[in-house]
Amino acid sequence: MIARFVLLLVGIMFLPVSAFAQEQTMRPSDGPTNPMLVAGAGPHIGNQFPAQLSLRDPHLGWQLVPVGNYVAIREGGYAMAVAAPVGNGQQVAVEGYTGADTQLWRATNVIGILFTFAPKLAPQYILQTQNGALTLGTPLTVAPPTPGAGGVGVISSQMWVYPQR
Repeated sequence: MIARFVLLLVGIMFLPVSAFAQEQTMRPSDGPTNPMLVAGAGPHIGNQFPAQLSLRDPHLGWQLVPVGNYVAIREGGYAMAVAAPVGNGQQVAVEGYTGADTQLWRATNVIGILFTFAPKLAPQYILQTQNGALTLGTPLTVAPPTPGAGGVGVISSQMWVYPQR
């Protein structure tokens, strides 16, 4: 009996990590992982929700859905969107997915699982956390890329971790 228990315990310890996989999601590259702050939505305003940092929900996750040369950042029937005309510092919204240009983003792989996202309507801006903040409820906005350390890449609040399947 003890041998069976030990064998079972060893088997559980070596289960592939994917057996416990959760939905993919986006998080700021420098954000905390315990608790994990991720891209989410705030309280309902009209037919939209403000995009903001929220706590990790293991049942929800953003998907990058290809649409031509762009992606829609989607969670179920919702997508991240900007309002036209797009302005510096404008807050991103979460709204019902329609496939409109306001909901399309150019995903650029910085390195590994780090990405930047530029709205189709305003490629001079990229998705970021407002003022680089990393607290619950921080708005997601768009702004010009800010060169990272040594002039390479962009600052960490403008890069997003997006795990690959």
